[in-house]
Amino acid sequence: MKRMLEILIICCLMAFLSSCGKSKNIYKGVAQGVYEGANQAQEMKRDDPVAEPGNEPPSYDQYERDRQKTINDQNK
Repeated sequence: MKRMLEILIICCLMAFLSSCGKSKNIYKGVAQGVYEGANQAQEMKRDDPVAEPGNEPPSYDQYERDRQKTINDQNK
């Protein structure tokens, strides 16, 4: 019950904070956090913790540019 109350409070706080700011910036921040978290999870699952040079995943900004380019190319 205590855990459920904590989750409810966090959700309400997030809803309040998101209504106070620009939704586009909040969406980008959440999406970037999810992207970077997924990359870190994949790195932790690897057998070899040292990444090979040139084999690093792209940054979120590079990923977003590539994604927008792909979307624009499909719309043409």
